[in-house]
Amino acid sequence: AGLFLHLRDQVFAQLTSTPTPDMSAESLSALSSLMLAQGQESFFVKASLDRMKPAIVAKVAAQAADYYSDALKAMEAGPVRGQWEKTWIPIVRAKQPFFLAMADYQQSLVQ
Repeated sequence: AGLFLHLRDQVFAQLTSTPTPDMSAESLSALSSLMLAQGQESFFVKASLDRMKPAIVAKVAAQAADYYSDALKAMEAGPVRGQWEKTWIPIVRAKQPFFLAMADYQQSLVQ
């Protein structure tokens, strides 16, 4: 995620020619948001497999839902909406409520 932000903030400003659509500032921001969401999802899987306390797993899941919400907004932004494969946006759209549900479920296990 940090690499995409570095490209957007440092490299993009120094380009002398018009970048390809996948290297636009909007696209790099969307990719960064998606990578954060996927990274948080990995932490959720690890926390679940390690049988961490439900309160911790709930917090990780809630953060994943927030990151997927941010990623979806960035991916649906006007200039970059059409550049994703057609399956990406529905998958990202489905993961946000999934992680909200997992957060609620894990929170219900807290005693």
